Amino acid sequence: MQTKILEVHPDAPSFFFRFLQFIAQKKNWDIQFLENKKFEKTQINEVDAALVDVRISSEVLKSYSVLPTLCKGLLAQDSIFKEDNKDYPRLLAYEALQSLLITETAEWDNREPVFVAGNTELIKVAAGAVCAMGAKTVYLIGDEKKLAVHLKTLKKFQLGIEFYIVPADELTAFEISGGLLINTVDLEKEKDLFVALSYFNFLNANSYVVDVQIDGKHQELFDEAQKAEITCVPNEKFFGHWASVWWNRFKQSKQALSPVEGIEFCKEFLR
Repeated sequence: MQTKILEVHPDAPSFFFRFLQFIAQKKNWDIQFLENKKFEKTQINEVDAALVDVRISSEVLKSYSVLPTLCKGLLAQDSIFKEDNKDYPRLLAYEALQSLLITETAEWDNREPVFVAGNTELIKVAAGAVCAMGAKTVYLIGDEKKLAVHLKTLKKFQLGIEFYIVPADELTAFEISGGLLINTVDLEKEKDLFVALSYFNFLNANSYVVDVQIDGKHQELFDEAQKAEITCVPNEKFFGHWASVWWNRFKQSKQALSPVEGIEFCKEFLR
């Protein structure tokens, strides 16, 4: 029987789902890729794995009585995999970001504050990942009202960590600096946030700007960061690590995929 992978996404197919298809074609893996704009648990039961938009996590997670600790703690998921003939949500972008940071941000000092920009569930993923890597102070940059819910979740899950919300319009006057900025959102749709971030007044020497937004678009912020001689980690590298984690979790794939191979595939996919 042919292996089936489903994507559940309001705007399916997403960039990452198309990227997974591209890799499967390059690897000659016999996989059928399906799409659905709405989450239906009955359809999940009929496939071998599913990629699910992290932004509909609340709808997905309430359909499962048993949740992995990470999904339950951050109230987020991005995939569903079968284990022992049962379906379990997973949060692989979390693992992918940790893998990316270990590889690409060797000089990052986790004792310094970390800044994470965005307003969706993905900001919890990024903030949670850096906390697991030793960060003790995290500033969430974006819309104060939207971030309040995510802040509550993070404080409950990550005990002993200092989390703060910084509205975009207050960032240019911010006096605290750190060595890492993670962007989780399409800044073309968040112009005020883009303008505030592009001053980089909150970053110190030897800083990193990392893009993990999931729409696969080039960010003008990185052009500005390069002008300021700040080390940039573009989202093609994030997608490479995410694809590696995803395929390695998916036991039906014929062989493992390394992050380096994933990044090279993403570069080819973007051409």
